[in-house]
Amino acid sequence: MLIERRTPEVGGPIDLEQRLARSERVLEAFEQALHTTGTACLLLDESARVILCSRRAESILAEEDGLALSRTGRLSVQDAFSAAAFRGAVRHAIQEVLDGSRRSPDPVRIERPSGKRAYNLFFHPCNPGLPRPGPAPHVLVLVTDPEAALPSLDRMLTSLYGLTPAECRVTRKLLDGMSPNQIAEALGV
Repeated sequence: MLIERRTPEVGGPIDLEQRLARSERVLEAFEQALHTTGTACLLLDESARVILCSRRAESILAEEDGLALSRTGRLSVQDAFSAAAFRGAVRHAIQEVLDGSRRSPDPVRIERPSGKRAYNLFFHPCNPGLPRPGPAPHVLVLVTDPEAALPSLDRMLTSLYGLTPAECRVTRKLLDGMSPNQIAEALGV
């Protein structure tokens, strides 16, 4: 279906089917990337209803250890103090979208009934400055779990900085607070 329309940006015919197909491919690629990351990502609407959720976020919600999904599809927080801070952060992020600001709310700690270390939630307003009426405001929430396994330090140093195994050993000792002389003595060099 080809619809003829002239706009200053395009200046010619717009094939809506092609644009829709491209949008669908971009969304599929984004969803694949979202599911391969180890970070829990959730896209919430203004009432904290989950619109999109990464696999890591799904597993966190399934544990129901501080964060859960309500019957109405909203992200719920079990601890009362954490819940109040969470609601405030979502409201603040939504207001930032409506005001056109790019300032994110402060992170929120979500205590866990299991006694494990608290989740840390980071809020990012989506589509700040969109004209109203327009698309509904959304908030991207990133959840970090300090209990989750992290890649080894050596692996990160090698992939990020190209360090050799020997350089990784020296770097670990520096991070442990050893002086260069102490490291040389410890490594026998």
